[in-house]
Amino acid sequence: MRTALMSIKPAYSDRILAREKSFELRRTPVKMEEGDLVIVYASAPVKAVVGAFRVAGVKRDAPERLWAEHSADFGIEEEDYRDYFAGASLCHAIEVADVVAVEPVPLELLRERIDGFQPPQSYQWWRGDPDELLGPGCERVNVALVTK
Repeated sequence: MRTALMSIKPAYSDRILAREKSFELRRTPVKMEEGDLVIVYASAPVKAVVGAFRVAGVKRDAPERLWAEHSADFGIEEEDYRDYFAGASLCHAIEVADVVAVEPVPLELLRERIDGFQPPQSYQWWRGDPDELLGPGCERVNVALVTK
């Protein structure tokens, strides 16, 4: 299992954690596979690790086709979706499973804990221990996600 740290706008990370959004959408290709662990970093103004999920799969298709098939699961309004994918011929939809929220770990604490820490613009593969990012209670997250 690989671990990725992914920056997600707070409105969308909140919907993922509330299980109102079953796919995280990206314009650029993602090399994630079923079973990968994604640590969710809520970008500004939150600036904190807020949870994690397992990748159930990645769908790649024309934005129009994916919208027709999965719009109810995207957690985004149609106009915002069309604006985001304007000019794109391919949409990458990361299917979310096994969502776990954690006590937010703020950017300042991440920088104290991890020398040179910078949140990614989109996502980055995490080579360290996921516990460094997840903070107190992380054992619960690892048990919930790793044992599935």
